[in-house]
Amino acid sequence: MAAKTKKKAVSKKAATAPRSKTIARRAAGNGLEKAIIAMNKSLGESIERLGEKMDKSLLTMTASIAASKKETDAIMAASKKETDAKIAEANAKMAASKTETDAKIAEANASIAASDAKMAASKVETDAKIAEANASMAASFAELDRVVERTKSQLAGLSDSYGLAVESLAYSFFDSRMTFAGVRFDDMEVGVNRKRKLPDGTKIKGEYDLVLYNGTSIALIEAKNRVRKYDIEQLIDVQLPRFKLFYPQYKDYTYYLGLCGMSFEDGVEAEALSRGIGTLKPNGESLESNETTVKAW
Repeated sequence: MAAKTKKKAVSKKAATAPRSKTIARRAAGNGLEKAIIAMNKSLGESIERLGEKMDKSLLTMTASIAASKKETDAIMAASKKETDAKIAEANAKMAASKTETDAKIAEANASIAASDAKMAASKVETDAKIAEANASMAASFAELDRVVERTKSQLAGLSDSYGLAVESLAYSFFDSRMTFAGVRFDDMEVGVNRKRKLPDGTKIKGEYDLVLYNGTSIALIEAKNRVRKYDIEQLIDVQLPRFKLFYPQYKDYTYYLGLCGMSFEDGVEAEALSRGIGTLKPNGESLESNETTVKAW
């Protein structure tokens, strides 16, 4: 019986244990729910407080931005006003400067125009003076040319007169003696002029004042008012060779050369003698000759 009672007591105890666990679980669940509710409430309050803070911060920020914008707008307005004033001032200065520059340009153009007008007038006057001067110079040159030509004609006539006088003296000198360089001559011609056309078509001419002849020799005597070095070269290099061309029948003759002049340039007489040419010059009313160095050509 005791064992049966003990068994019942154990069974009752075993039956009570699951129920206690359930109650405990329920109590725990109720506590957790309360904790969650409390947590949600606290979280809600925190979120609400955070929202309020954020609203306040947003309002503060918005007010600050609005104030900053207002201040910035004021600064920009002031800056724009100042800039517009400076631009207006600069434009006014530029306009004034342009006006002054335009006035100076107009003044300069007027001055240039006046200067051009003066230069044009001066050029016209200068051209007229130049034309007048040219006409005067042309007339003067024409008169000078007439004077020169007249003088040349007179000098030519005077030279011809002197030349004829020299030729006349030479003719008289040789006509009375008919010798030159120790050679006796039989005939004499005065003023011999010849022209000839050579086989190659070249035309030559020669003039010989006095020509003395004999059967084997010829003397060519040139009479000049004033004997120059050129006359020596001309007698040797031109007149003698051409005489032989004009008179081929005398090509084998012996030739003697002489220069007769009223005067000789410095050193010319000595050079003529040194080159084998005789000289003749006035001595009173006749001529004196120097034939000591005359050579046969």
